[in-house]
Amino acid sequence: MIFQTGHNDKHLKPEPADTGMWLDPLSGKAEGWPAPGPDAIVYLKEKGVRCIASDAPDLGGVDPRRAQMTYWALGSREMVGVEMLVNVDKIPAKGAYFIFAAVKVRNCHGGPGRAIILH
Repeated sequence: MIFQTGHNDKHLKPEPADTGMWLDPLSGKAEGWPAPGPDAIVYLKEKGVRCIASDAPDLGGVDPRRAQMTYWALGSREMVGVEMLVNVDKIPAKGAYFIFAAVKVRNCHGGPGRAIILH
């Protein structure tokens, strides 16, 4: 499941103009980005969803406690989370397949990778 928020496409800019991406939301100067909470993760798992992706900076949001619980919900249900996507609005509504090719990093629970859309 891919959540389209538009946050990265709107705020991802080269430094030092990137304050709308991370700095302002995390410091409370701007509203944060939409992010699923732990209850949403549990619900989606019950519906058979195994991978959640978002075009926001992360799946946790700006509240540290809520973010921790969201990531715990993902991990404890063996779900995959993909963050920092761009150009999600270009994905066709039907007939597209999402693949995430992760790079295995020793002793790391997450890491970089490449998001690929086939259509």
